Amino acid sequence: MNTSKTVIFDFDGTIADSTNVVINVLMDVAKKRGLEIDLKDINKYRDISTKELVKQLNIPIYQLPNIQKRIGRELDKNIGNVKMFHGLKEVPMKLNKEGIVLGILTSNSEKNVDIFLKRTAVGGIFDFVYSGSSIFGKGKVFSKLLKKEKIDRRNVIYVGDDTRDIEAAKEVGVRSIAVTWGFNTRIALSKVNPDWLISKPKELLQVLG
Repeated sequence: MNTSKTVIFDFDGTIADSTNVVINVLMDVAKKRGLEIDLKDINKYRDISTKELVKQLNIPIYQLPNIQKRIGRELDKNIGNVKMFHGLKEVPMKLNKEGIVLGILTSNSEKNVDIFLKRTAVGGIFDFVYSGSSIFGKGKVFSKLLKKEKIDRRNVIYVGDDTRDIEAAKEVGVRSIAVTWGFNTRIALSKVNPDWLISKPKELLQVLG
């Protein structure tokens, strides 16, 4: 059992600034369902949880896997242009120097994450990348990761930008940091009660250092 302090990051919207890719797909899905969404109004959908978003867009549950696959295809096409959030690069670099185990848990592909990490010069800093797909079952994916890597969950902190990230952390008994620079806003994230709620990458070092 690995008892070292471990920080696990979500990828899209937390490390990688790929939120617009997801938003564009959701806007197109909404349009096809007869609901026009203007970009200036998109924040009202970011203020609510993913489950509530699905309800408001009137998306049948059975269609969610196809939507997730479409988002995946768009991420595949755009990964070469996706940037790291400004000010975030120094965070894993400093944590790595402090001997903290670093990982990534994502629904994106390991290939895309690897391309991104190498391109942004942080390849090799993360100890593991775990890819698993589940719309509202990220907790199960999280559990598989902890088992595979033999990680003591009492020493884990998970960093994510989506209400599902925080809910998954709670489900597996892991502390969480919600960040407001990704998909969900502070309004939505505060409702799921993360252990920490931050708005700037440098605050991560204050919490994790």
